[in-house]
Amino acid sequence: RRPRSAEAEAARAAYSSADSALSSLERQLGELETKLGEDYGPDHRFEFLSRSCFELKPDKEFSYEVCPFKEAKQRSGSNSYGTTIGKWKGFRAGGHDVMEFDRGDYCHSAGARELAVHLECGAENKLLSVSEPEVCKYSMRFTTPAACTAADVESASADLELLSPRSQRDEL
Repeated sequence: RRPRSAEAEAARAAYSSADSALSSLERQLGELETKLGEDYGPDHRFEFLSRSCFELKPDKEFSYEVCPFKEAKQRSGSNSYGTTIGKWKGFRAGGHDVMEFDRGDYCHSAGARELAVHLECGAENKLLSVSEPEVCKYSMRFTTPAACTAADVESASADLELLSPRSQRDEL
């Protein structure tokens, strides 16, 4: 048996602390490398959505939660864990207006559940609706300022100008 001197114990504690700090930094580096490789849309405009989840309760029986760039769940009143209706797949080919989730929990006679989240320009981040156009194939509407284009901003500005009191006085 080795003698346990105070110096040896201190060295072991320092090594353990440094090893733990190194593991934490390596994990953080891996997470950052994953984020850098992710498609967050033009100018990374959708990146901030990756840090939040959004919930919709369309009725008393079910609620839905979407965590962009991660996964989506459906919950019933008795099931707090929920059913995975999809894991992040990416944006639909050809643009950044639909987020696709696949590889959800198995569904009777339909295979793995899937979800398409249709992004719309809006003043706030909000799930508007959910539907199930096919068995275990879900569709949602989600508004976010990140989906707004320059054309949306111009249109909103023109509408605002028409509604402003100054414009109404000019017309009189």
